[in-house]
Amino acid sequence: MGKAFSDWLAAKSGVEIMKVCIEEAIAEGIEGIEWEMVHAYMANMGYFVVDFDHILNSEGKYER
Repeated sequence: MGKAFSDWLAAKSGVEIMKVCIEEAIAEGIEGIEWEMVHAYMANMGYFVVDFDHILNSEGKYER
């Protein structure tokens, strides 16, 4: 049960983070998609890769 709760927390956090990223992308004129819990679960399991290169600098640090 602890593993399931941990997965749920990670997915919930992922949804909140992606909502911010999508809002920033929309502000820059890039169309976003809805990001839901199922997407976060799938991303956390490695089902697909989310590319954040456009918001990372050359040292791999987050830029705002």
